[in-house]
Amino acid sequence: MQAKKKTGPSTMNFRPNSEADGTKGTKPTANRSSVSDVLLSVFLFGCRKFMFVNTFYRVLYYLALTFLVSVVMDFLPAGKAISRKDSFLNKYFVKIGWGWTLLVALPFISLTSFVHSCGNREKVIRSVSRLVVATVLWYVATNFFVYVEAIYGRCNIKSASLQSKATCLGKGHFWSSVDISGHTFILIFSTLVLIEECRVVNNWEGIADLLREEGHTRSVDNGALNTNPLRVLNQQDLNFLSTSYTQFTPYIKMLFIAITGLTLIWELMLWATVIYYHSMLEKFLAALIAVSLWYFTYYIWFPRNILISSPGEDGCFKYISTKPSSLPSTSGTPYSSIKHRKSFRRGSGTYFMGMPVKPSTATKEDRQQDSNINGST
Repeated sequence: MQAKKKTGPSTMNFRPNSEADGTKGTKPTANRSSVSDVLLSVFLFGCRKFMFVNTFYRVLYYLALTFLVSVVMDFLPAGKAISRKDSFLNKYFVKIGWGWTLLVALPFISLTSFVHSCGNREKVIRSVSRLVVATVLWYVATNFFVYVEAIYGRCNIKSASLQSKATCLGKGHFWSSVDISGHTFILIFSTLVLIEECRVVNNWEGIADLLREEGHTRSVDNGALNTNPLRVLNQQDLNFLSTSYTQFTPYIKMLFIAITGLTLIWELMLWATVIYYHSMLEKFLAALIAVSLWYFTYYIWFPRNILISSPGEDGCFKYISTKPSSLPSTSGTPYSSIKHRKSFRRGSGTYFMGMPVKPSTATKEDRQQDSNINGST
């Protein structure tokens, strides 16, 4: 007997009431950006492009500049307004260059560390300590240059009473020595230090997105897996981060722009120093010392987390995303076994999709092998 077909409403056409669910589970979106915000973001993007050029290429550029260009300029002396020791940039910037570096770097490091560490005073001090180390290295290096010039030099007048630098220059004579360029050192070392300290601004705007998403996740509490880096913060630290980030981010952006402008001045004055001052040996030695001290501190000492950590590592959470250094290995995959498989020898003849259409003519070696097999059987 044939069963009767149900005439009631099908459960497949049932739709839950959307009004009951409301907007539960929907992530909040960012606020609308004004024209000034967009223009500022574009300008900051340009600053990042200039500051964060591949460090390896930047160091090669400095070494090549102080060596190759200096060799050329040793034979092509020139004199312009920028080469005068009393020029505006040389007198008010380079001669007190480390003071300008401290003026912009100290508040920048303090504010970024204060926000990133949620006001932890010990972590802020550890971050500022990197600048203290750089200042000590700058002081020791520049005084070492003065010591070398005074010890390994001689006066152009051969007299026993004029064999000290102060006495020789005081009598109006010329002191000949290896004068390692302090200007070259401070310009390169200061630039590299500023670049390393400014790396914390990478993805700084992304903290606002993390705050918004984490606040929504905690308010909904739907039991979903939370992968937000801010999940490790308690509510008090999260509130502090939200307040301090909103309050200090405009100042951090302005300081980053100021650091970029100062770096541009250092690049210009480095060219002026290379072209107009010192010999090739004096400038190249200064560049080598600056690069060596920078590499020792930021790539050997600080990454080991011995008393002081690298920039961005002292905070309460991770927000700086890094790209993988290399592609994932394909070892163990079917492709890797095929790639290293020994290829088959293809004889002469016609092939279609790797298969022979007509039997190829056997070679002399193949016929000899077949005859040996038949003879053995």
